This record gives sequence, C-alpha cells and structure tokens, in this order.
Amino acid sequence: MIESKARLTYEMAQLLIDDPNKEDDITLSLRRLNCLAKKLKEKRMLQGALVLASLEIRFQVDSET
Repeated sequence: MIESKARLTYEMAQLLIDDPNKEDDITLSLRRLNCLAKKLKEKRMLQGALVLASLEIRFQVDSET
C-alpha cells in the first residue's frame, strides 16, 4: 500500500532535492529515491540499455502561402 505524504510537481521535488538547508522527512526520502534512481539507471546503461533520444521537430507554416 502506498501512503502519500505530499503532492509535488517535478519542479517542486527537484527544488527540495537541491536545497541543502532542507532536512525534513519528505526531502530526505526524495534524495534517497533520487539516489536509487541514478544507481538503477547506471546499472541499466552498464548492461547495454537502449537509449532512445530524438529531437522534437516543429514546422512553422506561413498562413499566406
């Protein structure tokens, strides 16, 4: 069962992680989860994970032509 303690946007969570003055339970948990995510990503990369990265293509259309 998951019991939420806070409702955060990605931006809010990143601000908490990056603030060295924050030491509350939520911030410490976010930092632990961030560390775990980085370790898991590194492990996937070392095992040959496929990285799919593509640029977003946009077109600007001239309404007169």
